[in-house]
Amino acid sequence: MTGRATRRAAAGAALTLGAGLLGVLLFAGCLEEPTLEERWTKLEIVSAAPTSRTEFITGDSTAIAVHARVTFRRIVTGDLVAELRYSDEIREGDVELAATEPKLASAQDVDRILASSVSLGTATVLVTGFDHLIREVDLAFDAVVPPGSEGGLFLILYMGDAEEMETESGVDSLVITPFNSMEAEILAAGVEMP
Repeated sequence: MTGRATRRAAAGAALTLGAGLLGVLLFAGCLEEPTLEERWTKLEIVSAAPTSRTEFITGDSTAIAVHARVTFRRIVTGDLVAELRYSDEIREGDVELAATEPKLASAQDVDRILASSVSLGTATVLVTGFDHLIREVDLAFDAVVPPGSEGGLFLILYMGDAEEMETESGVDSLVITPFNSMEAEILAAGVEMP
């Protein structure tokens, strides 16, 4: 082999090796594990009204409408819950909520709000879905913000088990047991009402 032929053969081998390595790297990139947001069922508040505390007249009933989207990542059955919640402990700016594209932090903040707040109004609908099913759901309810409420006001969307129970006085009451975000692998959503 001449010097020129040897250089061509070496260059060809280098190109082949480089192309092979590039192919392996690209293929390996396709095998990365999907992000948590791609693996967990995702809840989104697509639109809602009202969107601000100033739109509520304290002590009066206010109609609330929520257009929600559920993107299922596995088989899930439960009640989709839209709820207006009030907390003396959690104030505006204390949480990282996301109405759309919720992350783990916002789902954990919804769990925190549920644990340290009271419901001012609720709507539920039973939903069932399977991997990659996307459902659009409209929920509506009335809520009353009590006078003198200066704590955090939050519109949240989560899943749980809703059960209607009769109280001792004979009045029907809705009892909701929320699904824990981590255990149920559900990314709940919410918005602060500034």
